[in-house]
Amino acid sequence: AVTSPRTNAPMGTKLLPAVQVRNAIKDLVRNGVIDGDLAKQWKSSMDDRETVEKAKKRAEDGDADAMFNLGNWYRDGQFGLTRNVEESYKWYKKAADLKNTRGMAVAGWHVANGVGAEKNNCQGIALTM
Repeated sequence: AVTSPRTNAPMGTKLLPAVQVRNAIKDLVRNGVIDGDLAKQWKSSMDDRETVEKAKKRAEDGDADAMFNLGNWYRDGQFGLTRNVEESYKWYKKAADLKNTRGMAVAGWHVANGVGAEKNNCQGIALTM
């Protein structure tokens, strides 16, 4: 059982969001002070979060490839993202609006098949052109 280092009282295993604590743990894990399976999982989770944050920043700055990647990640539930076809379609559509050919093809497929968007064969085909 995990106990408080200060009061020696039993503690739960679920952490609440606390920026200072998260940053301290992040630094300890990245510097190798804390290691083991849980540290590896933490590092992987932090790396995933960082990858998504960077991609979202690039997408917000108009990078259609980053938008397409976000669409893939939401579609497949990658990098710690929850699988969400509506969010996936949203990112593909943004890429398509910037004439990203891959985004156009996949957004068109989503619309033509009614996956994450209202089904409309004509609009789906038009998106691919």
